[in-house]
Amino acid sequence: LMGLNSNGELMVFSRNGSLISLLGPALSVYQWTHVAISYDRNDGLKLFVNGTPHGSTPNFLYTAPGTTNSLFIGGSAALASCPTSGYVN
Repeated sequence: LMGLNSNGELMVFSRNGSLISLLGPALSVYQWTHVAISYDRNDGLKLFVNGTPHGSTPNFLYTAPGTTNSLFIGGSAALASCPTSGYVN
């Protein structure tokens, strides 16, 4: 899961029975930003912004809850009727 907090900082979350999180930089408005996340159970999560590493987690084994999950781009399950203002390219 990836999103922005109230300060405009990038947040990345995953699970291994408990919450795993990374906090990235604040993103600029009206400016293209390339964001990438990689995961490997031996290396954990790694966050890249415009090709520059911006944090990582210790290694962990991702555990899915065994149910279907949805991916929301430009919104969230909690705010499905109120999508995020902005553009996805």
